Parts: sequence; structure tokens; C-alpha cells
Amino acid sequence: MRRLIRILTALSILAGVIATLSYGSGAQIAVRYVDPPLGAWWDTNEFLIMKCSAAALGMLIAIRLAARFIEHRLRPVALGWSLAICALLLIPVANVSARLARIGADGQGGPVSDWLTGHFGYGTGIVLDKIFLAVVYFLKTAGFSLVAGLGIFALILAAVTTLQRSGAPAVESQEREASPQQ
Repeated sequence: MRRLIRILTALSILAGVIATLSYGSGAQIAVRYVDPPLGAWWDTNEFLIMKCSAAALGMLIAIRLAARFIEHRLRPVALGWSLAICALLLIPVANVSARLARIGADGQGGPVSDWLTGHFGYGTGIVLDKIFLAVVYFLKTAGFSLVAGLGIFALILAAVTTLQRSGAPAVESQEREASPQQ
């Protein structure tokens, strides 16, 4: 299970980097020149790929972090259920996190934009500023999704712990009944 989570984390980072850099730099135009149908598809879906990979990354990091703080016997069940629930909630969490990440999106961006255009020239500075904003948006989306992932993991852990405790007295009573007979 841990290996699967590592692979999914690496894939979400890879997809996020590609989509974020493409979205920020406008690279979909180059893809449209090479393969127009693929370029049109990429242009339509790169923002969705960026926000979903950011949400997946945040929730996977949350699962990995939270799993370090629980007992070893609870890890496999909690990891499996958390991963399944996070996969089911990926699109809703991505949408909410993306909306939250837009708060203050243009707040203090002026000095960064001015610095980039001043140091790299207007054309390059504008492209770098768009990439910078896309990266910040990606990181904010991942951060809000991390909080959601921790919440999901906490709910799953509470359910798993409750179910195991409710089954524990039955197991103990069966053990007590078996021991006097021996």
C-alpha cells in the first residue's frame, strides 16, 4: 500500500509540474501546431489536470503524514480506506480547494511582476509571472487539499478504531470461553 501511495504521489507531482508549466507558459499552442486535436484536448483539460493533480498531491501527502502517527496494526486498513475515499472525493475536493486558492490571487503579485519584468524584460517577465502565479495557485490548491486529506484520514481512522473496538469484546469473550475448557 505504501508503494502504491509513493507511485501515486510521484505521478501527481509529474502531472502537476507538466500541467502547471504548460498552463503558465501557454505551451498548449506548441502542442496545437504539432497535433491539433491533441492540442485542443490539452488546452481544454490542462487546468483540470493541474487542479486535480494538486488536490491529489495534497491528499496523498496528508495520508502519508497521518499514517506515521498511528499504530502499525491500524495502518493498512486506514491507508486503504483513506486512499479509496480520497479517490472518490478528488473532484469535489479539487473544486473547493481551487476556489479557496483563488482568494487573494492578485493581492501582492504586483511587486513580483514588476521585479520579473524589470530583470528579464517585458516579454520574458510576463511569461515568468504567469508561470509564477500558476505555481503559487498549484501550491495553494495542494495546501488546502492537504487539510481536506487530513480530515478524511481522521474520519476514517475514527471509524476503523470504533469498528475494531466494537469487535474486540466479542473476541475477548470467545477467548475467555475457550480458555476454561482447555
